[in-house]
Amino acid sequence: MTDAVRRGDAGTAVAGAPRGAGGIARGRVGSMGWRRVPRGLAAAMVVALVLRVPYLTERSIWYDEASSWQTASFGVAGIIDSLRLNVHLPLYYWLLRGWMVLFGESVLALRSLSVGLGLVTVAAMYLATREWLRWSAAGGSVRSDLPAAAALLVAVNAFQINAAIEARMYALGTALTALSVWALLRVLRAPDSSRRWTVYAGLCILLLYTHHYGLFVVASQWIYLFAYALLQSGGRCRWLGRLSAASLVTGVAYVPGLLLLIGQFGRVRQDYWTAPLSTGLVARTFWEFLTPVTSVADRELWGLVVLGGLAGAALLVVRRAGRGELLVLTLALVPMLLAAGVTLLITPVWEGRFFRFSQLFFLLLLALAAGSPGRRAARRLALAGLVAAMSLASLDFWHARQIPARPGMAGAVERLRDLHNGRDPIVSTSNIHYFPAKYYAGGAATVRLLRSATEPFWGNHLIRAEDVVSDEEFRRWLEDGLWLLSHSD
Repeated sequence: MTDAVRRGDAGTAVAGAPRGAGGIARGRVGSMGWRRVPRGLAAAMVVALVLRVPYLTERSIWYDEASSWQTASFGVAGIIDSLRLNVHLPLYYWLLRGWMVLFGESVLALRSLSVGLGLVTVAAMYLATREWLRWSAAGGSVRSDLPAAAALLVAVNAFQINAAIEARMYALGTALTALSVWALLRVLRAPDSSRRWTVYAGLCILLLYTHHYGLFVVASQWIYLFAYALLQSGGRCRWLGRLSAASLVTGVAYVPGLLLLIGQFGRVRQDYWTAPLSTGLVARTFWEFLTPVTSVADRELWGLVVLGGLAGAALLVVRRAGRGELLVLTLALVPMLLAAGVTLLITPVWEGRFFRFSQLFFLLLLALAAGSPGRRAARRLALAGLVAAMSLASLDFWHARQIPARPGMAGAVERLRDLHNGRDPIVSTSNIHYFPAKYYAGGAATVRLLRSATEPFWGNHLIRAEDVVSDEEFRRWLEDGLWLLSHSD
């Protein structure tokens, strides 16, 4: 009998082998197999879907989602023209553009792309954690329930749920982050494989064109790679050449994105609303890691509690100080340290929601810490406590949004349709209101933006001539009757 059969292969039932969480045999981590999805992954995917579909179409589209729809409506070249005046990157908008062509522009269509990418994130974290076990264990006997635990924590975490329920680029970023780390670990397991280096570099490039914070995420990965390569065998690493070539290809491919970033940089400094770095801001960020929308009053205090819990988990993990543990700590901490450095030295860029990519590895850190107790029962109890705490935070997240009581712009436009049956034009005094109203009105009512509303707001990248009501039209509409959308009464 071969070693693979005797010890058991993860994802394959082995007679007489004890089974870990998710129905995966404990023992050497092996191939998932093509015939069936492991029960742990399947359960995490089901939980993730259930927690991401509430109010999927009932929630009103808000400004950021409407801006995604408007930008994607410009077409491939028009998206680039718009982003030159914005602070984002094109990949998500190109993807959303194609999605809209295939599936339409309904709320369900727009948000289903993010929901699907959120499920990809859960699956990719399972795969990445499985690769991590294979590499960090160096062929030894390891626990194989960790991938299911990591996937389940991502599935129930409200911070990740929020990333996957809106028509924004964050779900694409989390999916590419998890996939890039999966590819990174495959490279570390077989560094002489050119194909694996190509896949890894390609995923890094896609992430770099999804969100500017992808630069911090990719940088943390390359920092670890170069440090690991230089420390291996006293600096005589046989695959240092492949590493250098892959990093060069990634850097050259990112040049257009870098030029776009340089052009957008002054806009971030002048017009963006990111706050200066402070202890309170950091504490609120760590509370967002648990739940971004909450009924809890003192978010700074509870954020420090979350930070303390993560610090404790890091101490439990770092005691082993293996190459795998150091990789997880690097992926979790270095992007935040880089963001803090840019904020302190150049311009404020620290914003809680931007850490959705690196937060995945804080969740993996928690899963590793929960697996620290020696006995299986203790590990399961620790994991169950984590899942329960995050599930309660997710329930609080949905409750605090008060969606049934807040119909938003969808309710406002429906009410105006009932009142005037689409006959009178609607004029908005704010971009924040205009683009959601334009989305919901469709062609059933005339919606325009007041010219004065285009002056103080940084989002002129979304506005086209047909969006703005002319002075002559506005005077005529005033005489005949119009509806005004405004922040004040």
